Amino acid sequence: MYYEGRRVRRENAKFAGGSVIWPLPTRWSDWWLKWLTGYGVYTWRLLLPISFFIILGTVVFWPEDALLPVTPATTNTYEGQNLDVLVRHFFDRFAFSTARFLPIIDLYIADKWEPNGLWREAYVFLHSLVGWILVPLLITSLAGIVKRT
Repeated sequence: MYYEGRRVRRENAKFAGGSVIWPLPTRWSDWWLKWLTGYGVYTWRLLLPISFFIILGTVVFWPEDALLPVTPATTNTYEGQNLDVLVRHFFDRFAFSTARFLPIIDLYIADKWEPNGLWREAYVFLHSLVGWILVPLLITSLAGIVKRT
């Protein structure tokens, strides 16, 4: 019921003759809250873009030369069977993507690697920026700060 009421109020704010007047920044932020959290009613929606960006980061850093070790002691060669190599490679890429996406939390895996190439460095910046927006929004939504008022 709250979601429908909020949606109707948003629709009213769109029209010049409506009883609700919202400036452009309010309409913009309300649009994001509507689609990302359902005004705090559908918090699970945030898991979709978060998962998308972590998986995208894993794909971007999947090639063997996509990440360079920070120290020579950290190497990209793994001993063992092919499955072990693939699992270790996946873990490194997934962990790097997750560590760069989560703000404030230091998972220590990201410190071992650095992106190779300017476009991957730019992607890490975008990846981290989106993480700084979505993860706190998820936390505030789960904590009830973004909620029905």
